[in-house]
Formats: sequence, structure tokens, C-alpha cells
Amino acid sequence: RSEYSIELSWTDNSTNEDGFVIERRKEGVVGWTLAGYAGWNSTSYVDWSVSTSTTYYYRVRAHNTVSYSSYSNEASVLTCVAPSKPFLDSPSSEQDLPTELDLIWDYTTGAGSYDLYFGSALPLPSTPYQTGIPQNPDGDSISVHISGLDGGKLYYWQVVAHAECNPALV
Repeated sequence: RSEYSIELSWTDNSTNEDGFVIERRKEGVVGWTLAGYAGWNSTSYVDWSVSTSTTYYYRVRAHNTVSYSSYSNEASVLTCVAPSKPFLDSPSSEQDLPTELDLIWDYTTGAGSYDLYFGSALPLPSTPYQTGIPQNPDGDSISVHISGLDGGKLYYWQVVAHAECNPALV
């Protein structure tokens, strides 16, 4: 739903429940806490009180006025925030370039790697010019050297950051 919520879903296998109890725990924490309740015949619950970059474990059980069912299997999820768009330090805009250049951009919080799209026409190619460019472990700027350019030609580029906690998230 968002980077600050987790949506759980389950199959309602009970026929006489009054509702469901949802419990959670954080990774590395012993013991479960109450996350919330869902009404009878419910099959989902949204936990809005989660933190980013945290692994949560959940379990669910039905209840009625007499008893509780067994717990469901545990489900885990890692909350993740998309990294911000990288800011390109140099060169700062499309320009007539020499035969080689260094593209430099700032460290992006939450990024684990970058893809660079580069070309001489828009739209840029759908396949990256270079993929999996690692985050600088020092937290400094990242640089990619490109050579073999046609001097004086106009080029375009885009840097896409991939989240460290989930590389599919950009």
C-alpha cells in the first residue's frame, strides 16, 4: 500500500469466528505483540504503524466468545523506501561533449546500486548503458567514465537508483 504500511491477507477457513487477532514481532525480537483486530469474515488487515527498513513477522488466528483457533503460519515482510532520484553533479546538463566524459552524481540515501542510461537521442534506450553500478561505500559521489564519444555531438543521460533493501524498487 505504501512504504509506511503493510497489507496482510489470509484465507478465512473458520465458520464461527467473531473476528481475527493479528500479532507481529520485529526481526531479532523475542515475543509477539498485538498489531490489531479484523472483524468476522475478514481476509485482510493493514498495519499502519510500521517503520521503514524493518523486517516484521506476522501471525493471525480466529477468535470467538469461547476460544481461539491455532495460529496461522508466519509471514515476513521487509519495509522499504524507494531511494530519491540521484542528483547529477557533472556535467549538469546536455551539452556538446568531447570524445570522453565523467558522469558524477551524489550518493543517494537508501540506494544500493544504480543503472545508467546513455544515448545520443531521446527517448533513451530501454536497456541501460551500464547496470549494477555500486553505491560508494564511503558515501561520496559516484563516477562513471564514458569514452568513444563523437566530439561535439549532443548526448543524453539518466541515472536510476535501486533501493538497497529491494533492488526492484526504484
